[in-house]
Amino acid sequence: MLHARGGTWLVLVGADRPDDAASVTDPVGTLWVYRWSASGWRVSGIVRGWTGPPGGCQISAVSLTGSQYPDFAVTAGFAADTTWLSVLSHDGGHWHLVPFEYGYTETTVVNGYPAGHGVATEVDATSSAAGPTTALFETYQQGVFRPADPPGRQAPCSLAAFDRAAAAEFTRAACADGWAIAAGARVGLFDESGTKWRVVELDNGAWLGSYPGIYDIPLSLLRRLAARFGAEFQPAVATAPLIATPAMTGPYYYVNGVITVGGAEWFVAEKPVATSAALPGATATVYRWSGSAWLRQGVVEHVPPSLNYYLSSPQGYDVLAGQFAAVTVPGTADPGLMLKGSGSSRPDVLTDAGGRWHAARYR
Repeated sequence: MLHARGGTWLVLVGADRPDDAASVTDPVGTLWVYRWSASGWRVSGIVRGWTGPPGGCQISAVSLTGSQYPDFAVTAGFAADTTWLSVLSHDGGHWHLVPFEYGYTETTVVNGYPAGHGVATEVDATSSAAGPTTALFETYQQGVFRPADPPGRQAPCSLAAFDRAAAAEFTRAACADGWAIAAGARVGLFDESGTKWRVVELDNGAWLGSYPGIYDIPLSLLRRLAARFGAEFQPAVATAPLIATPAMTGPYYYVNGVITVGGAEWFVAEKPVATSAALPGATATVYRWSGSAWLRQGVVEHVPPSLNYYLSSPQGYDVLAGQFAAVTVPGTADPGLMLKGSGSSRPDVLTDAGGRWHAARYR
């Protein structure tokens, strides 16, 4: 029982099927909210949705949305790398799970915990204590938990601060809600660490679209920051919808960048297919940038192992391995696309030689 806002409450969380306790991908569960009255417990609301694995959860009364009723934080997991968090609210006149801007999409479950009048979220790229782990502060804004400036003093949004943090020289920068992008000869992605900036990535900006899947910078925030640079990062950020997956629902992250060759920009998006988790298969889709959008050029089903990103770089947060690069293939003016870092002595290549995209032995 929880005593809050002058009332006594009881919140129950349960799976709709017995096997849901072991599932992190099936958003099936029900929450019951009861309020004590003079005549006994009365149902205040019933909500169906996803709160993560229901086993071993804790429920606490919090004040996050400004509702006349208490909000309820439902947490579970409590491992070194993951604490599942959902927030149940009556704001707007009915009980519901509040969505979060998190990763590529809105979701009702995040890795995080209530912090003051907001929520502190985390993303652990490897789902282990090894990290890398990044964080974000969110507050309730127009019905959704959205990125906000973290509490306390802010790191200065200045080129000098980014130059010091990265030991590099930048000419342009954009900052918001504890995250920043700085650009010069190189492109830096930064998050706030107290009153200083921490380098999260330092590269050429080609991988920006992959970052909401591995760092705690939601796509909404990434787009806001990138937009301040005009069209410079448009192709890289536009790769995000091509590879987006729901937050906290699968073991695979995909990290690949824009490939620039001969004045044209290319992108290869791979998706794992339903085979064993230890040796996942993959399907590759090849895109070319039109100047305003990525246009699909072809799909190659079940690529061979030397072209399977998930076999060459199973922990996709490492941008130094498992990247596609352009090579020359006879019989076509378009580049062949080959996976770097696979270590294969018999590499294959994606090519449209002959008129359609397919996988062929690279010679």
